[in-house]
Amino acid sequence: MPEKDGFEVCQTLKNDERTSHIPIILLTAKIDVASRLEGLGVGADAYLSKPFLKEELLIRLDKMLELRQTLQARYLAGSAKPIAPGSEGIRSALSMEDVFLQKIYEEVEKNLSDVDFGNVHLARAMHL
Repeated sequence: MPEKDGFEVCQTLKNDERTSHIPIILLTAKIDVASRLEGLGVGADAYLSKPFLKEELLIRLDKMLELRQTLQARYLAGSAKPIAPGSEGIRSALSMEDVFLQKIYEEVEKNLSDVDFGNVHLARAMHL
């Protein structure tokens, strides 16, 4: 099977009903506007050009996880008492996807200083 680039992987994930909800941040050396628009056009939730600021990546990841937790809390509130984001209740309500996203977050953070780290390395680390 030929390897896909990040845009193709993103588009594949976003077009699959089972994975379309997973947030995707593209980290790429492609800095031109056309590439940025293409990345966002295929469904990326964020696009960061290399070299990127570690702080920006971590803030974007935090905000994406925070948004998921807030949405979960709102949906869970319909069937039980409201759960405040960041509370112990929301932690117990984390789905498998959130655990997966947390593992991605940790893997990216662990490899931030590795300029060669990319989507292929991340996929291997995540056993994809």
